[in-house]
Amino acid sequence: MNDRWTDVALATAEGARSELAAVQAGLAALPVHSPARAALAARAADLRHCLAAARAVLDAYAVPAGAEEAAA
Repeated sequence: MNDRWTDVALATAEGARSELAAVQAGLAALPVHSPARAALAARAADLRHCLAAARAVLDAYAVPAGAEEAAA
């Protein structure tokens, strides 16, 4: 296992998960027709992509699912 890459992937997942929670809270607080919703929705999609990429790295190095939550 490459500890450097798994450490980076775990940190990426932790940061993306934290920011995604904030973005989702912002989306929930905005009115439905707010122009800012599109930007926040796009950012949420980017963060989900980051989480998927981090999980792919962790899978490649055989890090068990849930390790990114345990590291947080």
